[in-house]
Amino acid sequence: MPPFTIRPATPCKDDGLRLIRNFDSQLPWLAATGSGDQWGSEPRSTNPKTLAKYRGKVEKSSSSADEPWTNESTRSWVVEVTVPRSELEGSAVAILGDEGVEGEGEDGLVTIPVAGVVLEGKAVEYIGPVMPVQDEKDPFVFVKYLLTDRRAGDLAKGAGAFALRYAVERARELGFKRVVLDCWSGNGGKLAGFYEKQGFTKVGDFQAEHWSGTVLEMRL
Repeated sequence: MPPFTIRPATPCKDDGLRLIRNFDSQLPWLAATGSGDQWGSEPRSTNPKTLAKYRGKVEKSSSSADEPWTNESTRSWVVEVTVPRSELEGSAVAILGDEGVEGEGEDGLVTIPVAGVVLEGKAVEYIGPVMPVQDEKDPFVFVKYLLTDRRAGDLAKGAGAFALRYAVERARELGFKRVVLDCWSGNGGKLAGFYEKQGFTKVGDFQAEHWSGTVLEMRL
């Protein structure tokens, strides 16, 4: 497998749409593996509000990259892999047609995005029954988003874990001793199991509207 690289998400490459395309790429796979209830079947890229939301996150991340971290901060990154164009197969070829993805270079190589991760200064409100949006006595960084592009196939294998490790190191550099995230708890808790394998531990479960989840944390 070629090595992963990671770069800050940028509006110049329309990485807000990139993050949403990752959502959409997951839907067929989730349905096929018994996790279709996690996000349903409606593509996120067709929802103007969702698209504007993630474009806003990328814009905020890019414009405030050199500013001190606060509870209102957002940082986003895109994981990429560079391979010979001839090695792209199946749905991975379609990624070349995405906004911000450059075509084949003179050396025959292409660089395609395979995952994304977003860190924020406070948690989402719906995990409130388990954890406050921020704890001044025990502050944390919140992993708002972590997704691979399923279209990339084997080229994305391990990209999620790579992005998560990178995010944890950024939290450590910021001086935090704790990283928090939430995930869907359905289908036997398989997703929570993935995060436990990455070093996270369960804090508790919650029930949001039409959605059940688990909160996990990693102590640094």
